[in-house]
Amino acid sequence: MGSPCNEKGEYKNYQKITEWTPYKTRPVGRPRLRWMDQVEEDLKRVKIVGWRAKVEDRQEWNRIVEQTKTHPGL
Repeated sequence: MGSPCNEKGEYKNYQKITEWTPYKTRPVGRPRLRWMDQVEEDLKRVKIVGWRAKVEDRQEWNRIVEQTKTHPGL
């Protein structure tokens, strides 16, 4: 196998990736929830199933959005 450096003396990409160390540590505690996690949780409360297919139909999706906006538990 050849040298880990290119002609300019710089490390190759795979060398940078394998030897890289992070600057900081991860924060303590539970990871923050993503936006999509919250959307899926809201859709479960409204009891919408197969929502990924319903997104394709604009009118159906607008009806679902209005239904979730007026839902008392959200």
